[in-house]
Amino acid sequence: ACDYFDYEFIETNQTIMSWQMINLRRPLEFRYYSRDKNCSGNYSFGAKSAIVQPLNYNAPEQIRLAYGDQTDHMLVLYVTNSSEYAPECQYGLDPSSLQR
Repeated sequence: ACDYFDYEFIETNQTIMSWQMINLRRPLEFRYYSRDKNCSGNYSFGAKSAIVQPLNYNAPEQIRLAYGDQTDHMLVLYVTNSSEYAPECQYGLDPSSLQR
């Protein structure tokens, strides 16, 4: 079965491809397949990348901000991959003096 996340079409003689990656919290491998000009027939395997690891498996994702019950309250919600470490959020108006 095909276990791919996405695909890209390339032009003849194209040697470079770049794209932005989202943090899927898992190692990824990229593969290059080709087939004839009419996009028919079987795919031929061409190459594969080295394994690409996420920079941070526990990076906060799906960040949401919401007002609290009082006018000076704000909720910050996010998802991490860790149940072992308690993430912390810093806040404030001046980046050089944030509070926890």
